[in-house]
Amino acid sequence: MIFISLSIQAQSQVELLLGGAKEFNEAFLSGDFDKYIDLTIPSVIEVAGGKEVMVANAKASYEMMTKSGITFESINP
Repeated sequence: MIFISLSIQAQSQVELLLGGAKEFNEAFLSGDFDKYIDLTIPSVIEVAGGKEVMVANAKASYEMMTKSGITFESINP
């Protein structure tokens, strides 16, 4: 009985993580960098210089890659 409970909990956590990863990836692919950064770990945002800096850097990087001919069709976690 304990094994089943742990298995269900682990499955739920995996589903939550995959759902979060999907939302994160969709925000990037759609160019919604505000949402993309909002879904980033807060300590990473802080180390990078704050949300505004990260959004600007994400946009600039995305634009640089797309201008170089790179296209993003999908991202799989």
